Amino acid sequence: PRHQVLQVFQVSLRLLVFLRLGHRGVRRRHRLLEHRRVLLPPRGRPLLLAHHIGHRGRRARYLLRLQPQTLAGVVEPPDAAGGGGGGVGLLSGAARLRQAQALAESAGAQRLPTVGVGANASRQRAPNDLGQFNNFSSYGVNATARWEVDLWGRASANAQAAGYDAQGAALDREAAQLSLAGTALNLQAQLIGLGHRLRLAKEALLVQNQLLDLVKARVGAGRGTAVDQARAEALVAQTSASVPALRNAACLTRLQLDLLRGQPPADCDKADSDPLPALPQPRLVSLGTLPNP
Repeated sequence: PRHQVLQVFQVSLRLLVFLRLGHRGVRRRHRLLEHRRVLLPPRGRPLLLAHHIGHRGRRARYLLRLQPQTLAGVVEPPDAAGGGGGGVGLLSGAARLRQAQALAESAGAQRLPTVGVGANASRQRAPNDLGQFNNFSSYGVNATARWEVDLWGRASANAQAAGYDAQGAALDREAAQLSLAGTALNLQAQLIGLGHRLRLAKEALLVQNQLLDLVKARVGAGRGTAVDQARAEALVAQTSASVPALRNAACLTRLQLDLLRGQPPADCDKADSDPLPALPQPRLVSLGTLPNP
């Protein structure tokens, strides 16, 4: 009997090792897709998300090519430490995706066979009728195997629902990345436009001040009127009032972009000092070098 028990134990142990290695091999193959493969769809076939999110991924990469430095920190996936440039939106999306994938794996595990094995040993010392003590040793081994036959499709339906949930979580995360990329690109375009408008306003103010000096000189020489001087002063005042408004708008846009990046808000003076794409520089002529009329 002991020999038979050992044979049963060896067979059970081999069966357990075979099933465990096979299950690990399946999990290893699933992990190769790195969050783009949802486990346990109908009939046990893997459901690939690359076809569904490929189009959105291409659009996000196109936006990254437009403004790589600005958008790279916004749509980057969060790292293992919980960082990332997307803020709370992308972090929560990544957490929901991991949760959905874990639920999909759990739903698929219910369709796999369950195998258990156990062993026990005991040793007793008891007296006999003659008052002598004898030692008794006993050994036991048991093995169990269970596999639910999915006659009505309950397990497969649960696995299919979990797979679709994981697919939806992945698509939601891609949509959040695309939305953040579009918002960052819009803010960057606004900041560039405001920077150019601010620079042109300052240059126009410089030219208008020179023109005002020229008008005052003409009025002092008796060749101009007070109306001409009032018009020049009004033009200078109008341009001077537009410069602070443009600076405040650029500062607000810079703050919004920094918050979207997950960075500390920058100083308003940074809106004037940031390098911007160059515009064609007009040829300016100093009015002081013109001959007097």
